[in-house]
Amino acid sequence: MRIRAIGGGLGVLVLAAVALTLCSSDAEDRARDTNSRAAHADHAELPASRSETRIDVAARGHVASTDSDVATASAERSADEIVAALRSARASADRSRIDAELKALSSIADASISDLARLLRAEVLAPGEPEVTFDLCSAITRCAVVRAQPWIDALGAESLDLRGDVADAAFTRRVASFHWVLRNAKPARTDSMAAFALAVTRNEPDLTVHRRALFGTLAALDRAEFVPTLRDLVLDESEELETRMSAARALIRLDAAAGLASLSVLLDAASDPTQRQAIARLAAESSDYASGLALFRDVVADTDPMAGPLVMMFAMRMATHHAERDARGVANFLVDEAIDELDGSPYVAANLIQALGLGTTSSRTLGDHIAEDVELRGRLKGLADGEGARGSAARGSTAQGEFVAGAAAGTWAATATSVEEYFAALDEWKRTSPASYRGALMRGASMLRRMTDDVAKQEARRRLEVRLREILTTSRDERELEAALSACLSGYFIELIPEVQPFANGESEVAQVRAHATRVLERLERKAAEK
Repeated sequence: MRIRAIGGGLGVLVLAAVALTLCSSDAEDRARDTNSRAAHADHAELPASRSETRIDVAARGHVASTDSDVATASAERSADEIVAALRSARASADRSRIDAELKALSSIADASISDLARLLRAEVLAPGEPEVTFDLCSAITRCAVVRAQPWIDALGAESLDLRGDVADAAFTRRVASFHWVLRNAKPARTDSMAAFALAVTRNEPDLTVHRRALFGTLAALDRAEFVPTLRDLVLDESEELETRMSAARALIRLDAAAGLASLSVLLDAASDPTQRQAIARLAAESSDYASGLALFRDVVADTDPMAGPLVMMFAMRMATHHAERDARGVANFLVDEAIDELDGSPYVAANLIQALGLGTTSSRTLGDHIAEDVELRGRLKGLADGEGARGSAARGSTAQGEFVAGAAAGTWAATATSVEEYFAALDEWKRTSPASYRGALMRGASMLRRMTDDVAKQEARRRLEVRLREILTTSRDERELEAALSACLSGYFIELIPEVQPFANGESEVAQVRAHATRVLERLERKAAEK
């Protein structure tokens, strides 16, 4: 299958910049797993600030001087009373009272499993003011990871009443928090899942939100015994398409072959191109990387001008989804696949390599693996040194071959661990491979995100700033300027605002460069305002 390229150098660079913005949030495809964690962090029990004085600490001590004191005092109050006191503390924003009530809640949790499960269910259905869903989830989770089974049983029983409107985003968020607790419990393989088994098959509109979240929970808990039930749900035409897709997504995680087969069934029944792409995107979560990518590419039409970018976003989703469990496997697969595509579709090859590089922005694990894998980095360096470009040029596809080299260099640069090695390669590519030079220049700032030594990071940032300033003030090469502007999108170089402004404001500049510079300038000015 051939996918035609869109645009030239600027189109590629702008696409990369957009992809970087998208992968930094990456909320659309992983919301059910992670969308409540930030809120948990905001409401979780906090240690004393380093800036607190001894007087501050002493003042806090009147609430609960020791954990044993807290336990003794808490035993005299019911779970309902503690939750009411916690809500009151939240309302008054009294940090010391909030801390004390959170400790009290944790101290009674194991002795009040049924009560806390009931209170959490009530909060999910009709939160009080202010809401304490996340407080309850955090307290329960700390206990559920130690004694999973009783919590699974209690929460499972309460979950049968999690009824609400699928269009209510706040309710969906609270249900996701409820399931966040379950997914962290990790029960033993011999536990009872009767309540969940019942909920899975109950096709009732007001249970839709809970059921869809439950499918993902079963996959997260590795409940392989639900594969037949999930397969039947995908085949059930009386279910809504979104519910069938949720079941298929869970099925993919539990059984790759059965999951991909279920996607094929859904694709056969779908006619709308956008709908078909949404279904096919789920294949990115399959552990059978080759079959998942093949299924997606079969759905994307050869004549679709956005086919290449769609493949890139799919591959980036694949890379980030599997990074935690199989960073080596998914990274090497994408490089292998890209090399194989050099003969038939070098533009696709470049998209796969670029997806790998962009994936490191949203997955530090993936970036760490590439940074540490000498062999993999060597293969990327080989493509950047000109193997991709020379091979494509021999087949009459110089522009696409340059895209391969540039993407490989960008991925290599984004995961570089040595500043000296990076600048040496940058200077070499400027002489021997302009496309690789531009790719490495554009992604060089990503290297800074990986640096933990503040002194070394500042020195590297300074060197990059000097190089970018030189290009912006002296270069007349449009594509080099585009790469330098893209590097500034990282937000690290607010000192370059004066150098970027002429490109954004100058009426004599090329329209595409001016539009790109305007976006960069807006980004830098926002960063400057935040400081």
